[in-house]
Amino acid sequence: MASIFDSAVAERQTVLVIADNDKEVDFLYSSDVEVVVVSNIIRVGDYVRDLLKRDSSAPVTVISIISDIESLVTQCKLIGKYSSHIHDGMLTSNYAKRQSLYATFTKNDPKSIDPKELAASNGVCDYMLGVELVVVLDARTIHHDFLSHNSVMMQQLARFIALKHGATYTCVSHSEGILKDCDSVLSFLAKTGVAGFSSNTLPEASPNYEQVDAGTLQTYSINSMIPSGWDTWRRIKILASVADSEDCDVSLVCTDDDFLKVDDWYNKLLEAPIPDDNNASDKFLLPFEKPSIDSQTELNFEDSSSPNFDLQLVLKRIYQTCI
Repeated sequence: MASIFDSAVAERQTVLVIADNDKEVDFLYSSDVEVVVVSNIIRVGDYVRDLLKRDSSAPVTVISIISDIESLVTQCKLIGKYSSHIHDGMLTSNYAKRQSLYATFTKNDPKSIDPKELAASNGVCDYMLGVELVVVLDARTIHHDFLSHNSVMMQQLARFIALKHGATYTCVSHSEGILKDCDSVLSFLAKTGVAGFSSNTLPEASPNYEQVDAGTLQTYSINSMIPSGWDTWRRIKILASVADSEDCDVSLVCTDDDFLKVDDWYNKLLEAPIPDDNNASDKFLLPFEKPSIDSQTELNFEDSSSPNFDLQLVLKRIYQTCI
């Protein structure tokens, strides 16, 4: 059966996996697929650059397995820098096709899709990386309290970044099981509906996080999955409505204005210099997050009459120093 996508399949497809691994670079092979696993994209930047700039009739597929947003941002910055971007047009076109088909299958008129959510709109498939990207959030990061503000924010940001790059988002328990062997990598790509690896070009989304007992798993388990083309601003904002009510400094993406602020935050990060792996970088700040007290102007502890003196900030600093 002909695919809805207009990409030709290369004789040997290339999959790049970025994940914690004992080896800096490792290789898994099948008869027609080469899987390259790297543990640190910065340290092997020259190799990754050569890999992504190869002449190919199909884009490289990248699986990014992460446990924090900063790592994902750094990886996307480097992929965008190293990629030849020759497949950007085709990837955007394929995303738009999937988006239209998902709207049809959910009984929505494709023509009625909110204009601000169409492909190439702000935050929606408007910054292509030249690769088929699959974002994998390791479930251990949020498993014990997946409805806390911190966990919901992490899920919202990971889904936003996936939406920005036209990617697939997943949250996976025992994510190291994906790397068991080449067949495991290929089965994961088939389940997530990545073009060229799956006959199911429109896999069913499973946005609700499903808890599993990771201790009993022999292989990976997908807790939630958002296929490329399915997600929207509205669906990402809905996550905030199910977060636990708690007194927390973490703000969530609740409105269109919040979404645009996150888009602006991420655009600035993409334009910023790439950090040197050998040097400590400035503290990574999430959207809506303010610099810590330590990075602000020092207060005069001895002069309580100073106009800059704030007892609550002083007590908070002392508390943070003690824990």
